[in-house]
Parts: sequence; structure tokens; C-alpha cells
Amino acid sequence: MIRSYITAAVRNLLKYKGYSVINVIGLAIGLAGCVLMLLYVQYEFSYDGFHEKKDRIYRLENHSEMSGIARKVAISPAPWGPALLNDYPGIESMARLKLAMGSHTIQYGDKAFYGEAIVYADSALFDIFTFPLVRGNPRTALAAPFTAVVSESFARAHFGETDPIGLSMNISGFYSVTVTGVMSDVP
Repeated sequence: MIRSYITAAVRNLLKYKGYSVINVIGLAIGLAGCVLMLLYVQYEFSYDGFHEKKDRIYRLENHSEMSGIARKVAISPAPWGPALLNDYPGIESMARLKLAMGSHTIQYGDKAFYGEAIVYADSALFDIFTFPLVRGNPRTALAAPFTAVVSESFARAHFGETDPIGLSMNISGFYSVTVTGVMSDVP
């Protein structure tokens, strides 16, 4: 029975070659598109999946309309975090993160590093997110103003074998920060 189905299929493929090629190419493109979409969705769901409390972490988005154009961005005014923490008892903790705009020069002694990404964060960052510290205490790493936690690759590249804890760096000539922690590189 199956043999007759296969024989009929092969005969039709050979009899209608142009139609068969179009169908096979369409099927291949459709399957490739489905696989690419599934890979994209899997990637999006795996993003920041290494955090232990990932099911309890939420990001505040700002929806606004300006000149008839709707905007949805993950940027909100800084006072919203403390206000929401104060007004909603279901919120356990909050941390504000802000990527410093533009390129900055980080100076340590006579060495200068240009173009490093700088992220400003609240002291509760390590209570919410799982960024394991190789050196330093996550409870006190960002407790004081003008303290910094650097990545392990940054510490290795710019400080070598020197322990960076307690070292002072100057950021773009505006202010000085003290390194209080070294965190593992983010996956």
C-alpha cells in the first residue's frame, strides 16, 4: 500500500516538474522561516534567564504620545521608582539603572580607558539581579555614593593582576569613584 503511494508521488513529481519544484521550494522556504522564528522566540525568552528571581523581576515602561506618535520606551523618570515602592506594598524592592550617554574616559593613575560603558545603579541592584561578585560584598558594594563595581574582564584588561578593590578611578574628569566590587562577566 505504501509502495503504491510512493510510486504515485514519484510519477507526479516527474510528470509535473515545474509545479513540483515550485512546491518543494515553497515548502523549504516555509520550514526555514518557521525554524528562524522559533529560534528568535527562544532567544527572546532566554534573555537574562540567568537571574535567580527572573520570575519576580519587572521593568517599568513609559507609554506616551507626542504629536500623534505613540512611543513605548523602557525609560521613566527617576522619582517613579521610590514612589512606586512607597505606594504599592506588593513591590519588594526596586533598582534604577541608567546607561551613561556618550563615551567616557576612565582614568586610573597614568592609564586612560576610552569608550567603556558606564551604568549608574541603585544599591539594591544586587538584591534583585543575580550578578555574582568575584570580589567585594554585594550588600555594601554600592551602598555609598561614588562607588563602582567593575566586570571581571574590565578588571583583568585594565588592572592586570592588581586587586582593584579600593582603587580610585576618575570618570571624564568630572568625578572620582572607588572600586568596591568585581562581578563575574554576564553570560
